Amino acid sequence: MKTIFSIACSLLLAGNLFADCQMSGLFVFPKGNTIRQNPVFVLDGFGFSEHTIEGLNKDYPVYLQAGDIKVPLIVREMHKGQFELTQAVLVPADTLIAGLAYSLRIDGMPAYDNLDRHSGGGTWTVIEGFDTLTPVMNARPKEMKKILELYGCSPVSYVVFNCPVMDGSELIVRTTVKNLKTGMETVYYIETDGMEIKVGHDMCLGAFKFNDGDRYELEFDFMDASGNVLAWSGPRIQFKKPVKETGSEEE
Repeated sequence: MKTIFSIACSLLLAGNLFADCQMSGLFVFPKGNTIRQNPVFVLDGFGFSEHTIEGLNKDYPVYLQAGDIKVPLIVREMHKGQFELTQAVLVPADTLIAGLAYSLRIDGMPAYDNLDRHSGGGTWTVIEGFDTLTPVMNARPKEMKKILELYGCSPVSYVVFNCPVMDGSELIVRTTVKNLKTGMETVYYIETDGMEIKVGHDMCLGAFKFNDGDRYELEFDFMDASGNVLAWSGPRIQFKKPVKETGSEEE
């Protein structure tokens, strides 16, 4: 029975019947409509779109455009998630002009990729001034809960931490997770709703996957929309993956 289920699952993932999961997508941070003159951008690619991220400024020039003005974007970091996700951290090569509306552009990218509004924006109006203020931590983050929901061919699996950090702009969290058994570390920037940081994966994509029985530790570096970073200090937080109520663990 397990073999039959596995075959059916593979067929659904490969075909059009697997309607709950798209096979590609681009997502950009920040999500708001305004930025300061010294912004930073984080661009994620899911599934087939991972190839687009990997090819930025090699196969696919990436830049900001406001009318006839083009500002190249420099790839400062590149990270590979553990479940169908790849991301790039981008910074402008030149100072942006206050009052102009800049749009993110990627030349030559495949037809299945786009940067429309549902992808998280793609156009920002520049507010005059440079943001140099570091985010402020009110308390150390703590594990709040675990989420395990069995959907389709892959579960939703998260360990959720609170986010006791404040800043005048949007925050994204540079999350470093280490498997204490294998020694492997994975780094990925995770968006937060201001209240929670969800570490794990959805049914179709995610930055982190966890092995049965292994223990993990993590640390968070908090970065705002202008690239100001509050670095982690002190011991890392240890945790284990979510498990079923019966005690048997699920991926």
